[in-house]
Amino acid sequence: MRHYTSKVDRVCEQCGTQFQMIPSKVKQGHGRFCSKQCFYISRQKRVNCICEQCGKLFCVVEGIFKKRGAKYCSPECAVESTKTQIEFTCLQCGKLFKGYISGIERGQGKYCSKNCTANAHRNQIDCICPICSKSFSVKPYRKKDGKLVYCSKKCHIVSQSILQRGSRSHLWRGGNKKQYRGENWNQQRKLAYARDNGECQHCGKKSKPGQRKHSVHHIKPFREFKGDYITANQLTNLITLCNHCHGKAEHGKIAVQPHLF
Repeated sequence: MRHYTSKVDRVCEQCGTQFQMIPSKVKQGHGRFCSKQCFYISRQKRVNCICEQCGKLFCVVEGIFKKRGAKYCSPECAVESTKTQIEFTCLQCGKLFKGYISGIERGQGKYCSKNCTANAHRNQIDCICPICSKSFSVKPYRKKDGKLVYCSKKCHIVSQSILQRGSRSHLWRGGNKKQYRGENWNQQRKLAYARDNGECQHCGKKSKPGQRKHSVHHIKPFREFKGDYITANQLTNLITLCNHCHGKAEHGKIAVQPHLF
């Protein structure tokens, strides 16, 4: 038969729970904590908090505090907080009524009854569309926090396209007007395209007949040459890229190497 060693009683240094462990494990330095959870908690920083119900000072692990906060020192205080009521003023009829504090987080405490809630939701406010200047009415929640509202989806789409133009776009690079790339640009572009056999030099994709041809990309941006198009348009500074790779290269997401002759 297998021989079992008698265990010794230990007390968890973290939670104070009594548990048992083999003596040989205790000699190795184990037996300080009853579980891995208590061990990890002991290694973490703690934050001092004040209970919103009883005002008692208590500590909580910093990671837990950042994740979900700490309002109450115990489950009993949390339960008591749900029983505490305070007075609210109905936003619809102005009547005073009592409600639970816990309901504020769920958006309660605004209206005294279902009737007032329904009437408030029926109310509408007048607005003017910022795109077409048309007057229309919307429910109050749509105009919350000064948010812009539009009379139709069409005007909303137009507004998004306006907001994403020019310096308001996250892809703005100081202006992207159609530049004059020199007298020899068309010739150099065709030579670079022919040299690369119309294949993307990054992914190897080849342009198909009837589809848009691949782009010829300046490895060192044309704007950095300050108008010296002869140097900028040298074949060693030009490379053929497909539209997908060209967009990545323009924003520095991929690196392309110059051709060596």
